[in-house]
Amino acid sequence: EGSRVACARNGDIHAAVLPTIPSQKPLQLGPLVAQVTEIKTACAKPVSCQQVLFKFISSRYFDYITVAFILANAFAVGLQTNYMATHVQEHAPHPFPAISVMFSVFFTAEMALRLAAHGTRFFFVPSWRWNVLDL
Repeated sequence: EGSRVACARNGDIHAAVLPTIPSQKPLQLGPLVAQVTEIKTACAKPVSCQQVLFKFISSRYFDYITVAFILANAFAVGLQTNYMATHVQEHAPHPFPAISVMFSVFFTAEMALRLAAHGTRFFFVPSWRWNVLDL
């Protein structure tokens, strides 16, 4: 029983439970002070933009969004190919180039975020081959 003290920083949660003060026993503050000091130290560390970006691009949700865009792009390319094969025209109708530009902007932004987050390690991480392929 007691009060919870917590700090969330960089996705890590640092927590301690502050015990209630019993009326008959003296309170042992040593371990409690150490926990609170550790929490304060962890929460006081500055966070760089690169760390925030790295955490963002490493998240499962960023991967899900990227996969969704890859699948949607494949679907759009298939639709455009089918349309162009069934309609004899020199140029695709207006929605198709606009959709292509939208996907190009997304994939360019994704690469820029990954490059900014990894910095010079971009070509030296375990998945460097995929990074080179994506470029």
